[in-house]
Amino acid sequence: LKVDYENMINWTTSTDYLRCNPNFYNHPRYDFLLVDSMERPFFAQLIMIFTCVIGRKSFPLALVHPVDQPADSATEQLDKDLGFYRVRAQTRRESTFVSVYMIIRGALLIEDFGVKATDGFKEYLVVDCIDGDSFLRMKSLKYAGRCN
Repeated sequence: LKVDYENMINWTTSTDYLRCNPNFYNHPRYDFLLVDSMERPFFAQLIMIFTCVIGRKSFPLALVHPVDQPADSATEQLDKDLGFYRVRAQTRRESTFVSVYMIIRGALLIEDFGVKATDGFKEYLVVDCIDGDSFLRMKSLKYAGRCN
């Protein structure tokens, strides 16, 4: 999925190519993204892309798995010391359909393998330093997870 967005650094158009493939070079690949919604932007993992045709109109949709739950408080001091943004995956049944036009841009989330959640839900660290736009967006968001 090709996503064009306005870069917050110089207001030019930038492009992200987002992938969702169960066999991308012999490995599954499901990219993360930032989705705009009526309430607030949220992080999600791209599961599937498809088009719904009703009458003569096409509606491109994406099935996404939200990754926007506040994280467990066990790592709170470490996050505060290092300035991490931490989010947690929701249950699979919370997966939702969104219009591809609601996708703001791709995002880089890294699974925190040091955290063993008792309920089995993975926790991720948001990497906000991959580019200037990502950094500025994280600073301007009313962050859904925890920013210490």
